[in-house]
Amino acid sequence: MKTFVIVGLCCLGLSLAVSAQPSLAMAHRPKAAAAETADAILGDWLDDKQTVRIRVYREHGRYHARIVWLKDASISPAGTQVLRNLRHDPAGKWRDGRIYHPRTGSWYDCRCTLQSPLQMQVRAYIGTPVFGKTVSFTRVNLGS
Repeated sequence: MKTFVIVGLCCLGLSLAVSAQPSLAMAHRPKAAAAETADAILGDWLDDKQTVRIRVYREHGRYHARIVWLKDASISPAGTQVLRNLRHDPAGKWRDGRIYHPRTGSWYDCRCTLQSPLQMQVRAYIGTPVFGKTVSFTRVNLGS
């Protein structure tokens, strides 16, 4: 039995590796290590345009974020929830969340990935991630 199945995406000219048994990788990891990995998203993050600072926190096993600082405070006050209900998956991503767009007052589906301990990408979309927008965030120290 092969561990990986390669699926060719001819129309995009890409290849995608899909694990035949994704749960095996997590089966041997202690729960504490898995929780530590999931909590890697916690903390303060500044968007790439330096217009909003958010604080990601965990509540009831899901990850959420609130505005800590917004360049144009007339759009939305500090404390406004902007991310909600993200769950960490075995692939090391946070999925099935919702993100709030303060200018429009709309909620969108979202997912997050850490590019490094200091870089996070949030993908907002309607329906499928292919049709969406990615915003990059840089981790900031709690004392700054």
